[in-house]
Amino acid sequence: MLSSLSGSVSTSASSDSLSTASSSYGGLMEDYDDMDVEPEEKECCEQGWVYWKMDADCWLKMYARLRNELLWLAKGADDAVAVVQIAVAGVRTTAIGAIIARGPAGESMELFPYERESTRDWIDALYVAAQLTQSYERSVAAEPAEAEMPLREIKEVEQVYTGTLVVYNKEQKKSPWKQLLSTKRLRDACRRRLEAVVDRLDTSKR
Repeated sequence: MLSSLSGSVSTSASSDSLSTASSSYGGLMEDYDDMDVEPEEKECCEQGWVYWKMDADCWLKMYARLRNELLWLAKGADDAVAVVQIAVAGVRTTAIGAIIARGPAGESMELFPYERESTRDWIDALYVAAQLTQSYERSVAAEPAEAEMPLREIKEVEQVYTGTLVVYNKEQKKSPWKQLLSTKRLRDACRRRLEAVVDRLDTSKR
């Protein structure tokens, strides 16, 4: 499948030409920056193998996990440490049927589900994830100054929502030996952010 996928990529339109996606949750989707829709009160979960477009000439097979608004890509189904992670703020599809998930900082990852029949499930789940992220952003913007969290907690939440894809993209522009030195730091950052998310979810259930 990877060879046929690569062929499709080379002969298709540029991934910058995005087609409109649709979702069973809300019809046609363009982008979610201005959506004024509250997400349903339920957890958003999806996982499975995907191809990740790491750069223009390379697709990597990764295991993707979506938990509410957060999307992780790991090397294997049993790998607890993610390679990259973003909070999903928007989702669109490309001409070849790939899915582009966008983060709050403008970073994006292009994914192609390994099992084509799961594409609709991924689009629907990412649609809900984007709503959750935007709902969080609206709630933070609406909070009065006296209700602000301690600075340490604010930084932890911001780190989780910023994700590591921004850092990853910066590291890829460095020389190969600097990339090697940065790999451990990036994985450690993913681990810390995963732990912060777990702590936040545990606290919210109490």
